[in-house]
Amino acid sequence: MKLMKKIGLVAAFSCTIFLGTFSLKTEAASLYVELTEIPKEATELASQSWEEYLSNMIYSEDKNISDYYLGTPFTISYSKNIKYNFPIINNKEKRIEYTLQMDQSDYQNRETYILSKALAAKLEELSTGIVTNKDQAIFLEGENQNIFYTYQDTINSLLITGEKDTIDKKILPSTRSVYDITEKIAFPKTRKARLSTEIDSNILPWTVYETQTDKPWCQYYTYAAVINNQAGKEITSAKKIIDGTYPQATDEQKEDTSWIISNSVNESMNYVNKTFDKDLKRTPGLLSFDKVKAEIDNHRPVITNLKSDTTEAHSIVQMGYTAVQGNPSLKPFYHYWNPWWEDTFVVSSNSPYIFLGEDKYEWYYTMYNFQEMKPAVSYSSFVQDKRWLPTVENGQLSGTTGLGLRVEAIKINVSGLASGISGGIAYSTHVQDIGWQPEVSNGQMAGTNGKKLRVEAIKIRLTGDLSKKYSVQYRTHVQDIGWTAYSKDNQMSGTSGKKLRIEALEIKLVKK
Repeated sequence: MKLMKKIGLVAAFSCTIFLGTFSLKTEAASLYVELTEIPKEATELASQSWEEYLSNMIYSEDKNISDYYLGTPFTISYSKNIKYNFPIINNKEKRIEYTLQMDQSDYQNRETYILSKALAAKLEELSTGIVTNKDQAIFLEGENQNIFYTYQDTINSLLITGEKDTIDKKILPSTRSVYDITEKIAFPKTRKARLSTEIDSNILPWTVYETQTDKPWCQYYTYAAVINNQAGKEITSAKKIIDGTYPQATDEQKEDTSWIISNSVNESMNYVNKTFDKDLKRTPGLLSFDKVKAEIDNHRPVITNLKSDTTEAHSIVQMGYTAVQGNPSLKPFYHYWNPWWEDTFVVSSNSPYIFLGEDKYEWYYTMYNFQEMKPAVSYSSFVQDKRWLPTVENGQLSGTTGLGLRVEAIKINVSGLASGISGGIAYSTHVQDIGWQPEVSNGQMAGTNGKKLRVEAIKIRLTGDLSKKYSVQYRTHVQDIGWTAYSKDNQMSGTSGKKLRIEALEIKLVKK
């Protein structure tokens, strides 16, 4: 649902009140976490940034910034880096609802932060499911996109993609502290200048029908997610799309990351276009905001493909935006879905790259124009005393009725085929004193011109890929008979051997 509404935005010069680590205890269930020390500057930057990110996440919901506060930060240790995470807690419902994440290597760049729900939901479950305190805390660590926690010397899975349920090697922090992450460190400042600002926003309703497991099919999960959400129901899956793209490939090949990478993405794009009547296009880098807005406003989610120097490429779906109108200095925010998770996340449109799991990804290329292509049939008839009539399409009448005028020639064409779809339209006419003429196609003339000979019957058929997905149906208005029943797919419409003229015809395409 697209929203255009006025909300109070924090003015750029305002800041959040910073309380310090142990200033006020919340009623939310405590969750003590063992962590490495976080630079003070990172905490200050989070305190300055969390409201902006959160407002772009919740603006379309019945929620207010004042319902939340910023909790105590914690770390997730990876072999390559450390993530600094700041829980955002709903003060009314007393639950961990979001996490603001920054990477140790680039925490000073506020454009690279991510606000997400997935990790927060797991931490909330954990806080109500186990008992923690200063002497019995959890320790969080990650491997690739998976997150684990150690509790009472046992490693447990927390947020997992695939079947992996343990980490290969525990990563111990060099300096260790324990904090309750539900302790409040910052809350929305009440004495701040506010602007009544018009927001242009559109977050598409998003249903997660499947998440990526251990299969290297991120591209196919994003295809399926877009197609299913456009349909409003599950009509395909990642497996169906990769099986359809490579029907001759073995299961072993399709589960081999190297084999997947060796194939051109054009093959899967062509399959999607042919199978689902799309006109998918690809362009390097990111789309401009105006283009993103046009795609989302037309209910066309965008697939963003990522590349990394440290791991395989990845694919995510852009399914929403928020933007301040009339103030270019306030950047838009984008909403994404990652096939690893069931929830969406928010990123600044100015972010030069994105951190997912333990890896840094750069924007690689974008797939867009998930527009359903509906082929159209157009046609014109040459009528006695009137010559060529204007072209009509999709079931409209061409010719005349009640005037006793013969059709002498016909031209038929199709348009609106999706990229990669082959085919056209072929037809032949039965003409007075001539009989059946050779078949012609795609806008060529069938019949005669200037000979005053009546067309008595017609056959029409589709060709190529188009014929596998559609039928062509047509009927004719015949002298002394009137409208015939519909014929289809090269059946004869009209008469043969009765010397009766066709006076008009109607043609339409019907999806099989």
